[in-house]
Amino acid sequence: MKYILITIIFLFSYDISGVSAPENELKKLAASKLELLSNFNGVWIGKLTGHKGHNLVGEPTGNLKLIIDGGSVEVFTKTEEKWKQVKKGQFKIETHKTNAIIFSLDSGESKFWVETWSLNVSQVDNGRMLVLWNRIVNNYPLESFEHEARGAMFASGYLVRVPKK
Repeated sequence: MKYILITIIFLFSYDISGVSAPENELKKLAASKLELLSNFNGVWIGKLTGHKGHNLVGEPTGNLKLIIDGGSVEVFTKTEEKWKQVKKGQFKIETHKTNAIIFSLDSGESKFWVETWSLNVSQVDNGRMLVLWNRIVNNYPLESFEHEARGAMFASGYLVRVPKK
């Protein structure tokens, strides 16, 4: 009985203020990391690798460049050693902490071709982000079995932040 009482007294007299110190340090570390990893501004370049799968057409492997400045974003692909802007002025960006969605939702010149591009990104560290890219197209006047009536593509990879030129 004596040992139980000593144990109870010990438990209640134990200073637990030190227990929260590591938690506070973790919160400070998380806040500083979040501040660092929630800044998407800059020029990001990398290569995406296309994936095969059910209902996917093609394997869109290639180079991608993003220029992000606050709420504006420009998307470029590289063909024949030249960067070409894709869907100028059409992309939007929504961010939440370390992640962002960059997207374009529009119609082709014929207005019968509806197309969505979506890039889901997450910063791995201050200089690198993981990217999942997809594109889906619906040429709705065509029957679903007709060539190029519907299609989807998917690719993934890493982009690195590079100095602005």
